[in-house]
Amino acid sequence: MTDNIDIRKKDLLEEDPQQLINMTCLSDHVFATGSRQTAQNAQKPANSGYLVLPDVEITERAEASRLQCVVANDLRYCPVSRHKIKENIDFESSIVALLETVPQSQRAELKQNLKAFVNKRISQLGTEEIRATIVQVERLLSDHGPDDLPVGERILLAQQTLKLAANPSFVRQGRFNTCEVATIERMLWQKEPSAVAHIIADAAVTRSIRDYDGNALPLSAEPFKKDLESPADSPQPADRLYASQLFQVSVIEREWASRDFPALGLPKGAIKYKLQTPEGPDDSGERLKLSDGPDVLVDPEDDDFPIVDPGIDFGTMGKIYNSLSRKRASDAPLLLAPREAARLVPNNDTKLALLTDTDTKQLSRTLQELKENQKLPIIAAVTEHSRSGSVDLHAVTIEDYDPFRGLVYVINQRHPALDGWMSLTAVQESMERVKGLTPWQLEKPSKVVVRRRD
Repeated sequence: MTDNIDIRKKDLLEEDPQQLINMTCLSDHVFATGSRQTAQNAQKPANSGYLVLPDVEITERAEASRLQCVVANDLRYCPVSRHKIKENIDFESSIVALLETVPQSQRAELKQNLKAFVNKRISQLGTEEIRATIVQVERLLSDHGPDDLPVGERILLAQQTLKLAANPSFVRQGRFNTCEVATIERMLWQKEPSAVAHIIADAAVTRSIRDYDGNALPLSAEPFKKDLESPADSPQPADRLYASQLFQVSVIEREWASRDFPALGLPKGAIKYKLQTPEGPDDSGERLKLSDGPDVLVDPEDDDFPIVDPGIDFGTMGKIYNSLSRKRASDAPLLLAPREAARLVPNNDTKLALLTDTDTKQLSRTLQELKENQKLPIIAAVTEHSRSGSVDLHAVTIEDYDPFRGLVYVINQRHPALDGWMSLTAVQESMERVKGLTPWQLEKPSKVVVRRRD
């Protein structure tokens, strides 16, 4: 039988990793190690994610912890990856003082969201990224000056920041045509939550966002106008949370502020992305407007209807993601698209997009290679049917692939009911339809045709 080890008293940093590979949490502070043979004989209770080592004495308040990652009272150890123990990882105490400024009724939920974030994500993200994200939550909970959003809204954003950081699949676009930036948001919450949290905190505290050159760009009132979906205390699964609204609209506003329109005789930033009251069930309320008046841009193929698309094409997606990500692997493509969409990929940038033939066999090989090389998740260019029946370009996130069953795990930011395993054939057919879209459907309105609406 192995001896109990009190990590508070015993420094394990110098221990042989082979002796630590099978570590079981016995109580709040006490761990025990077992031999390799013990691990082979370990029994896993039914319907449990825990392992019990039979030759380890289970002490009072004992709880066998996950073999893959031990998290107990601010201590962490990941035996599978053989990470060394890091002591005194006390995330909660960093915001305890700030919690005193939060109404009592909201403190418990905030602490619960914090613990969920740390416990769910620390094995994947590491302590540095966890801390960097919490720093942005601290900014949201602190008073900085007259430019701050009201305290109630900042508390809501702090709650939702932690919730999305713990559960990236909660990202939604709602009724809006923001699938491109919603998928980027989803990818960043998964890999670098501090990057999204930083945008949200900057917007809430300074009402600005950093432009592509790193300079502060004041935001309009648009990102802060809570949509009908956003204020709900208990949003529906398809609703876009206020934190996601703030991120998505701020990023889109920054993009349009950076665009020049010399061929149209318009100055830089002359066209703005706006949100207004929808004019019907098929209207998202999104508009592209000239900044000097009420005129809106309309679809050149249908002058009776305004453009309701924020105009984020493939190249822009890469620019946005690269401007926010600090850790993007240079060999990991951001997008998966049909080979016929090559004209949408600037300079045939293979770091931006992986182009594939969309027959079933080739798509299967492509997804299997992505999975084997740990390059999932990836954003996929697919199609969707609008309420009016038209077929439009859409972006979803492919999370996983099971080649044995021919199933693809898809997160659809617009339609949460479609989240889950889909047949490879269904994904292939959706990607295949991208080929049939017109150049305007694929690119609109990144190449703007200005026709003012009277």
